[in-house]
Amino acid sequence: MSVPTPISTTESFFCGGLAACVAVTISNPAEVAKTRLQLQGELAKGGGQRVYNSAVDVLRKTWRNEGIRGVQRGLAPGYVYQILLNGSRLGFYEPIRSTVNALFGYDAKQQVVFTSVLSGAASGVVGGTNMSASVPMTFDLTSAKHP
Repeated sequence: MSVPTPISTTESFFCGGLAACVAVTISNPAEVAKTRLQLQGELAKGGGQRVYNSAVDVLRKTWRNEGIRGVQRGLAPGYVYQILLNGSRLGFYEPIRSTVNALFGYDAKQQVVFTSVLSGAASGVVGGTNMSASVPMTFDLTSAKHP
């Protein structure tokens, strides 16, 4: 029986990004419903007509009128966001942890709470920096100030 080899940083990046993309694919319809309800509320303040009664109603009407493309609207930017943020976070965690362990005199494979927490924070900073530097756009359309 062979011993499994550790995955590389590149493989970790892609695995983390893929896992995050699966999660965003599953959760995206809820985001679509939330965004449409929020936008409807803003339009109703200006006298606009209410189209949706609930999140389920949003999904039902969106599916009927727009199909899967409507229910999964905005998925591409979500994928970019997740790949850059979580791919970086998860991909760089292990190399950072090994380096931090070596800096503090621990074996690279040893699990130490302090170095693990520090490495998690550092890989989060890498992911957040990578995300904000690579994709300078706002994903939450409802946060814009209205005149």
